[in-house]
Amino acid sequence: MLNKCFLCFFVMFSLFVQNLNAQDFAISVADSDQLYPDVAFDGTNFWTVWADKRSGTFQIYGARITPNGVLLDTNGILLASLPDTGYTMPSVAFGDSAGCVAFNIDIDIDTIKPSGSAFKNAGVLRFYKNGNIMDSIPKFVSGYKLGNFDYLNCIGVPTVIYGKNHFFLFINSEWQYIFEGGYDGSILALTDSAFSTQFADKAFFGINSMNIGNALTGIWNGEKMLGVWDCGYSSVVGRFFEDSLYYDTTGLDTFKINDMSSYGYSDKPRELAFSGSRYLLISEKYNEIWYTILSDSGKPIDSLPTIINNGGSAQSWPACTYSDGKFIAVWQGTNLYGAIIDTFGAIIDSGYINCSSVSKITPSLATGAGKTLLVWADHRTGDFNIYGSFMSPDSIGIEESSNIKTQNANIQISQNPFIKSTVIKYCIPVRTQVILSVYDISGSCIKTLVNEEKPAGSHNITLNANELKTGIYFVRLTAGTFKTTKKLILMK
Repeated sequence: MLNKCFLCFFVMFSLFVQNLNAQDFAISVADSDQLYPDVAFDGTNFWTVWADKRSGTFQIYGARITPNGVLLDTNGILLASLPDTGYTMPSVAFGDSAGCVAFNIDIDIDTIKPSGSAFKNAGVLRFYKNGNIMDSIPKFVSGYKLGNFDYLNCIGVPTVIYGKNHFFLFINSEWQYIFEGGYDGSILALTDSAFSTQFADKAFFGINSMNIGNALTGIWNGEKMLGVWDCGYSSVVGRFFEDSLYYDTTGLDTFKINDMSSYGYSDKPRELAFSGSRYLLISEKYNEIWYTILSDSGKPIDSLPTIINNGGSAQSWPACTYSDGKFIAVWQGTNLYGAIIDTFGAIIDSGYINCSSVSKITPSLATGAGKTLLVWADHRTGDFNIYGSFMSPDSIGIEESSNIKTQNANIQISQNPFIKSTVIKYCIPVRTQVILSVYDISGSCIKTLVNEEKPAGSHNITLNANELKTGIYFVRLTAGTFKTTKKLILMK
C-alpha cells in the first residue's frame, strides 16, 4: 500500500514537470542581458518589468501578458532610460488607474564624498496600464534630506506597494553623512493613482529610530500596511501603517516576530504574501530559506520559523504569492526551487520547479484572474533573458534525478464530513517523531492525537466528536521536518 502511495505521488509530479516545461515562454530575448524581473497584475493583464541592456546600458523595460498566456508586447515597452546611466532591480505595482515602477540607479558622488565610492539612488516612474508613459523623466529620491543626512545609498531591491489610495516605496537604505554612514530604512509615501503630484511634502518616513539593519519589506492587507524588517542583528520585527502621506510614529506599535534576522547575501532577502487572514513571511538566512506564518495581527502562529534546505546549494531571492487557499513560494539555488504551503505552515509540496543545466535566477510571482505567473532570468540562449510560466497552486514539479525527497508523509480521512467519529490514517516513509493535532478554524490547537516516535508505514487513529462542536477543523501532521494539513468537517 505504501509503495502504491509513493508511485502515485511520483507519477503526479512527473506529469506536472512535463506540463510546466511545455508552458515555458519567452517574454524578452533581446540582445545582451535582461535581468531582475518583477511581475504584478494590473486588474486585466500581468505586467513584467526588468532591467534590459540591449542598448548598452541597463534600462527598464516592461511587457504585458494576458491570463491566457498571450504576450502583448513582443519587443517590450521602454519605461525608464537616461543616457549613460544604469537602471536596475525594478519593482512594479498597480493602483486603480495606473502603475508605478521603482528601480535603482547608479549615481556619481565623487563631488560629495571624497572617497569616490559608487552609490545607488532610487527612482520611480508612473505609467498607464496601456503602456503609455506619464513622466518623461523619472523622479529620484535624492534631494530629499532627513535631518543631517545628505544622500541615499539604496541597498537591494526597492519595493513599490499600492495601499488604499497611495503608492509607497520601501527602501533598504543607508542614509549617509558626508564622511560616515549607518544602515537605516525608509518608507517614501507617493501619491494616489491620479498622481496629481509625485512626492508629497513630509513624504519620507525615516525609521532610523527603529534600529533597522536591512530586509525592509511590506504588504497591504486591505486596511493597513504591514512592514517587516531586521531590528539590528537580533530579531525580526513588524509594524502596521495607515495609508497616509504624513506619518507620526508616536504610539505606533512595533512588535517582535522572531529571533532570526536575515543575514542574507542577496539583494532581495525577504518577501510577504497575504491570504486575507494570514501572512507568509519568507526570507533568506545563511544561504537557506526560512518561512513563518503570521496571524492577521502580524504575530507568528508557531514559535520558530521553518527552514528549507534543498540539496545544500546556496539559496536566495525568495518570492511568494497566495492562490486558491495556498501560499506559493519560489527562490533560486542551482535551479529554481518552490514550495506550496498551507495557511497553517505545512508544506504541501516542494522541490525543483524546473531543472536544467542552464542558470535560472531572480524569480518573481504574481496572482490574478485565477492564475499565478512565475517569471525569471534565464541563461539558455547565452545571455540572460526573461521567461515565464504559469504555475499550479496544487503541485511543484520535480525531476527523477533530483536529490529532493519524493517520499513524503500523507493523511487520509475515512469519513469526511463525519458525524460521531472518523478514522485518520497517516503514512510516514521513515521512523520519526510524529505529532498529529486538530485545530479549529481560528488556528487554535484543540486536541493532540499523537505525539511520539512512530515506525515507517501506515498508522490509524480514531477521532471522536464527543467534545467538538459542529464546524470546520484541520488535522495537521508533523513527521520530522515534513508537515501537511487536511480539512475536516463535523456535522452533528
